Amino acid sequence: MKITIDTRIESYADAAGRLHAAYTEPAPSLPAAPGAIPEPSPQSALLDRIDAFIDQHLRDPLLTPRRIAVHHHISVRWLYSLFDGRGLSVTASIRHRRLERCRDDLVHTSLPIHLVAARWCFSSPSTFSKAFREKYGVSPRAYRQRRGRGADGAVPGTAVAAAAFRVSAPIV
Repeated sequence: MKITIDTRIESYADAAGRLHAAYTEPAPSLPAAPGAIPEPSPQSALLDRIDAFIDQHLRDPLLTPRRIAVHHHISVRWLYSLFDGRGLSVTASIRHRRLERCRDDLVHTSLPIHLVAARWCFSSPSTFSKAFREKYGVSPRAYRQRRGRGADGAVPGTAVAAAAFRVSAPIV
């Protein structure tokens, strides 16, 4: 009878050890289901919210890294560190997005260039022209003529506009 009691005690001890291990060790991760979208990291989710905030406030001349950080309850230093892996600083990212909107306006609106610059918070038409030329390699006026309504009045996407662009565009 002594063997059965010892065997049972050992069996209970083994079971207790397995239970203890099950509750104290981290659970093994389950393989992701095929086609499942992984959960975004907290930093990635925060960056998504910051990107949305920037896009919503691009036309606000007071959009600054400090304002973005305050709105998201983080320090300016942390905001800059979040952007480190992107290759663009916060300020450069704002300017990049504003220039993209300006580029769209040059093609899709007939606003004068100085109003396009003001609409997207550039301090002056010359500041805008310089930034646009640095980014796209051409002045805003030349870009509009090549991509939008050119001097011939052609509308983008038409055969006349395509022919006008082919004639005026340098061959590389």
